[in-house]
Amino acid sequence: MLFLEGFLIMILVTVSGTDAVAVYSLGWIVIMIAIVPVLSVTDSVVPVVGASFGAGRYEDLEIIQNYSIKIGTLIAIMSALITFILAPYIAGLFTYSPETVGLHSLITDFLRIMTLFCIFIPAGYVSLSIFQGLGKGLYSFILNLVSQLIFIVIFAYILAIPIGMGQYGVWWGIIFGNIIGSTIGFIWSKLYIKKHYSF
Repeated sequence: MLFLEGFLIMILVTVSGTDAVAVYSLGWIVIMIAIVPVLSVTDSVVPVVGASFGAGRYEDLEIIQNYSIKIGTLIAIMSALITFILAPYIAGLFTYSPETVGLHSLITDFLRIMTLFCIFIPAGYVSLSIFQGLGKGLYSFILNLVSQLIFIVIFAYILAIPIGMGQYGVWWGIIFGNIIGSTIGFIWSKLYIKKHYSF
């Protein structure tokens, strides 16, 4: 995560300066708060999968995965809707002074765009948790590395600089990278369960 932050900040400074970093940093705090309930669901998958795996109840693994993604996505959609609606008011909490009032619309845009990021979190993070629960921490690490340091950084760079979308390109790069990483994680975990634990 630190490497990801570093790369994104370098891109933001390059394309839009320090104001873009301020928008990203403030907005990201809000998005992290918005996905806390979702992360609570995905984190709970690890011990549940571990218990089922240890008890030899392999038929439960797919049920756990499907149920967790459904519940996580439902919570994510609710969090995203609340964030989207309240975005201007949340932005106002950070932009009440004359020096920061110019960032209000940018923070609002950031929060509203990032609501899409929230919606795709459950599928990817449940996949990470599935592998952790099965004792495959390396697979989880590889998925996280590919999603965070490869897809997100690559998309952020391409959209922000070569395509010329500026800081908006970084934001959309985070979303596209997360969608692709989550999709790969979901498919990989599904296939892994079917191959090794379906009879």
